[in-house]
Amino acid sequence: MTSIDLSTLPFFADVAEQQLWHLAKAAEETVYEPGQLLFNVGETRHSLWIILEGNIAIESAGGDAAIRIATLGRGQVIGEGILLEEPAHATAG
Repeated sequence: MTSIDLSTLPFFADVAEQQLWHLAKAAEETVYEPGQLLFNVGETRHSLWIILEGNIAIESAGGDAAIRIATLGRGQVIGEGILLEEPAHATAG
């Protein structure tokens, strides 16, 4: 199992240590296969992910092919829109 100290991540900079402890305790590690989608554009997200290993491509539809908007890696957060109850703005996988 890979771990990461949440207090070192900019996304959690203003979160109290006790709250981080509760977040870490509630978190579960999930392994995704290359190319597996986390969510599609417009879908309601059900999770917030912290990338522990590898990379995630953020893509948007562009006619016949996907257009890569960004690539996220270790320590970055994805799906944070769930905190605002927003639908996905792009596809992640």
